[in-house]
Amino acid sequence: MFYICCFPNLTVLEYLIKFCVEKFIFTLKAVRVGHYMYPGM
Repeated sequence: MFYICCFPNLTVLEYLIKFCVEKFIFTLKAVRVGHYMYPGM
């Protein structure tokens, strides 16, 4: 709690980076699955 109170910007930035990386990986997986299931997408 102390860390979050002292460094809110850093915490938000780390959360956003983690979210973006997870979304990017999820998109890559979805694209691969999409290629297998729906060729030509």
